Amino acid sequence: MANSQRDWRLIIRDELEILASEKEQVEYEKTVPHVDITQELLCGWFDDSYYPDDDEFQSWFTPSELEAMAAFNAFLDERVALLPESYGTVQNWLNCPTWREVMIEAQKLSTSSRPNPALNSDPAAGGPLLSPWQSLHPLFANQFGSGWAG
Repeated sequence: MANSQRDWRLIIRDELEILASEKEQVEYEKTVPHVDITQELLCGWFDDSYYPDDDEFQSWFTPSELEAMAAFNAFLDERVALLPESYGTVQNWLNCPTWREVMIEAQKLSTSSRPNPALNSDPAAGGPLLSPWQSLHPLFANQFGSGWAG
């Protein structure tokens, strides 16, 4: 369940950015070599970031933003079974066309490198959505601090 103390826009944007970036994925793996980050990447979206049925989570986004996230969620969910075994390294996924498709779709939804209407405005304030990338991953934000970009 979503926690009302969290900035869900920032969490979603950060998660999409790591899903979209080879550099961030490789740096993440170097930072936590004892962790299979391929599983963390999936858990980061499915378990830690995206709560489509939670009223608090929904309140942070416009209907079009929720629709765009639902489409990405379905896209990712369909591809999980097609991903190869990672054998403990993200490089196996980075060499896989299916994972590259996921990265492209995450980039399309993310505001990390260019504005995107799906996640580019704050419905409450009517302004820009988010500040620059601020954490490696929500689960590790306290460990590594904000602003780490590899």
